[in-house]
Amino acid sequence: KILQRGIIPLAIEYVEKDTIEKSAEHLGKKWPCEEGSAFLIVIVAGTGIDEVYSESEKISAICQENNSLEPLIAESREEQDRILGIRSNIYTALKPEIADILDVTVPPANMGKLMDVIDKIAEKFNAYIPTYGHAADGNLHSHVMVEKGKGLGHVKKLKSEIYNAAIDLGGIITGEHGIGKIRIDDLGLCLSEKEIRLMGGIKKLFDPNNILNPVK
Repeated sequence: KILQRGIIPLAIEYVEKDTIEKSAEHLGKKWPCEEGSAFLIVIVAGTGIDEVYSESEKISAICQENNSLEPLIAESREEQDRILGIRSNIYTALKPEIADILDVTVPPANMGKLMDVIDKIAEKFNAYIPTYGHAADGNLHSHVMVEKGKGLGHVKKLKSEIYNAAIDLGGIITGEHGIGKIRIDDLGLCLSEKEIRLMGGIKKLFDPNNILNPVK
């Protein structure tokens, strides 16, 4: 809705309460919002303070029109740095228990639907799948966690379900991190054999001797 109104912030980050509070606890800090189960962190910039406040007020109004709680505007640099620091530390806070990080991406309008499906997948497998991401481009980082008594097969099932959910909503299996070695076997889920051959052909034009990533 924010983007549809022609407002283009520097960033719109999506975080869930339990995830962001883990990060805050890891840093020995307190997340400033006690109410709510999920949050959008909207970063606004402008040529002057009046423009920044004007854009912030427009964004706040749009959020409230769509049934949000009272928006919090971080006015001081200290408050801004604390919020962004907690957001930036999520991965570090979760890292000891992470089996894999996904970065499926869907059209931004379908991001809410994807989050609902991920919640259902977590319930189906009795799993904890902390999720956060970049709301403005529909890029979600879902973390598949190490769980006692559940092996690699469990991780693969969760990944497969999330990948297919993203594809069903018009998305792809990676929008930021890339395929690499880890996701090469899943590339065919979102690209046809013809598309993969075409990409290989383009690579060959620039690397005829197969010097770059020769084993891929």
